[in-house]
Formats: sequence, C-alpha cells, structure tokens
Amino acid sequence: MSGFDSPNFKKTSPPSSQKPLREFTVGAPEGEGFVRQQNFGPPPLPVQQEMSQAELEDTIREARRQKLAAINKIGDEAKKRIEILANIGRLTRDVEIGGFSFSLKTLKSKETKEAALATFSTAITQLEASYEARKQQLARSIFKIDGEDLEVILGSRDLEDVMRFIEDKLEDIVVEKLWNEFVALKEESRIKYGINTVKEAEEVAEDLKK
Repeated sequence: MSGFDSPNFKKTSPPSSQKPLREFTVGAPEGEGFVRQQNFGPPPLPVQQEMSQAELEDTIREARRQKLAAINKIGDEAKKRIEILANIGRLTRDVEIGGFSFSLKTLKSKETKEAALATFSTAITQLEASYEARKQQLARSIFKIDGEDLEVILGSRDLEDVMRFIEDKLEDIVVEKLWNEFVALKEESRIKYGINTVKEAEEVAEDLKK
C-alpha cells in the first residue's frame, strides 16, 4: 500500500563492510618534538670577490718580477760554472814572426768539427785537403795580432775574411810557422789534460765514482 509507513517495517541498510580511507599528510609538520636535520660539516666558504683589472695586472706583474729575479740568480751561478768549464784545456801561445806577434789558441770541439767539415766539403785531392785544413783551423785559432783583436786589425771578425787574410796576405812560410806552432800547442794541451797513462785513467775513474 502506497504511503504505508510503519516503524516496524522500515528497512535499515546493513553496515558497509568497506573500511574508511586513511588520510596521510605529506611531510612532517614542524612542531614540538620535531628535530631539524643538522649540518655538522664546515660552514660554507664565503664567495670570493672578483679581482679588479688593476689588481690582476699587479699580481701578474709581481709574479713575472719574482720569476725573472729567480732566473737571473740561477743564471749568474750557472754562468760562472760554464766559464770555468769552458776554459778547461784551453791553452794560448804568442808566436813572434818578423817583429809581429800572433796569438793562437786551441780550438773547442765545435770549432774543430766545423773546420773538418768545411775542409772535406771543399777539398778534392789529399793535397788540397791539407792546405784547406791548415787554413780552416788557423782562421779559428788566431785571435790577436800584436795584442789587438782581429776585428781591430782586419776591420772584421768574419771567418771568411780571416781565411782570405791568411790565404791572400800572408807568406806561405809565415802560415807554415803558425801551423807548426798550432800543432805543438794542441799536443801540449793533449799531454797536459789528456789521459796518457793507465794510472791517469784509474785516477779519472776514481774521480767519477765520487
């Protein structure tokens, strides 16, 4: 019957078996009992201020000055050592000929090599080689005439000009005399500074071990 309403016949909906949804809060709220994460590392370094252009230039200039000072200091000591080493075995001799004095010197290894290469690059026969070798070595050995540098006497220190002077201006007897004196000077240097005996070789070996 429509409209019938009785409390005895009211249907009640059965309780739902579905559990209520839980609510979650993302992120822990700050409040009592909340401990913040502590950073126990060193405090962050302050941001360095950029150098001005003038300060940068001053810094670079000072660094260059210190570098040059160090180089010059080392260079002075090295220069003294090189000068001492360069003069080991160097002998000189004054040769008197016709009232003039010719100053000769022994040659360095580089000078001897250059003279030998120049000799064999131009000479054809054995005879030509002997004359060329004499000229090449004397041109490097003569360094003064009457106590004056060759540049003062000849107006030039160029090797070609010295060889031309020896070949064109000096008599052969003078060149021969200078050559013999030069050979004798080389032999004197070899005897004085060379290793000529077994005892000297042993002494050099002992020095190298120190």
